[in-house]
Amino acid sequence: MNEPALLALKALASGGVIVLVNVVARREPGLAGLVVAFPAVTLLSALWLAVDRVPDTTMEQFFRGVLWGLLPTFVFVLGIVLSLRAGLPLAGAVGAGALGWAALTLVIQRSVTSGL
Repeated sequence: MNEPALLALKALASGGVIVLVNVVARREPGLAGLVVAFPAVTLLSALWLAVDRVPDTTMEQFFRGVLWGLLPTFVFVLGIVLSLRAGLPLAGAVGAGALGWAALTLVIQRSVTSGL
């Protein structure tokens, strides 16, 4: 398969997952949340890396990055939930979650690069 066709296939498949989650979320938001929590994006990304035949070392670095990203993602979602519960509008709640995500990401990035 040529490069532009493969790129289009990747975009269609990846976008399809997002559309599917959106359709489910309209009827069952809790179920859609569980589907999003499933590492579909991680698996799709790993699949595309495998299709591109990246070395195992690259794949290992990718999954290590995913692992480190779980903590800030948890803080992001928790920040949104707590902010909405406290009465903040969605934009403010997302902003609060993003600040928590950015702060923890910075701490982790500095810790990882310093050898922790």
